[in-house]
Amino acid sequence: MNYNQSILQHLINKTIHQTDPVGSCATFANEEKVLFTAFNIPHETLITDWDNHCELQVVEHMVKYNRPFDLYITMEPCDKCRKKLNYYAGKGVINKIYTTKIYSKRVTDTLLIKIEQLDINIDKYMERLSGEVMFHFLAVAN
Repeated sequence: MNYNQSILQHLINKTIHQTDPVGSCATFANEEKVLFTAFNIPHETLITDWDNHCELQVVEHMVKYNRPFDLYITMEPCDKCRKKLNYYAGKGVINKIYTTKIYSKRVTDTLLIKIEQLDINIDKYMERLSGEVMFHFLAVAN
């Protein structure tokens, strides 16, 4: 398992135990360590923030470092997040986006930056998501 796969696998493992109805999680890392991780449901409110998904929370945190980083997300971004990620990609905040192969049927060429789908173990993650109503809604919507 290479470095990028190990970061994404670690993220998937963290997400398995979250109460988020979509089970999404995002993080960013440099060459040495994970620097920040966010979930769709902040622990303070326990309510999904549909206007600020986990990947956007992470990117907004990344901006503080004033240099580009790699973004790791458990599922490909929704259309709303894609638009905002394009903005940040244009500003040079994101080097690359890594994700799982869960939504491989989604079109990724609308982003200014390439999404690389990594081959990692998502069996327990998919098992956890399979019981979630929101996950089934997203599968049908896509």
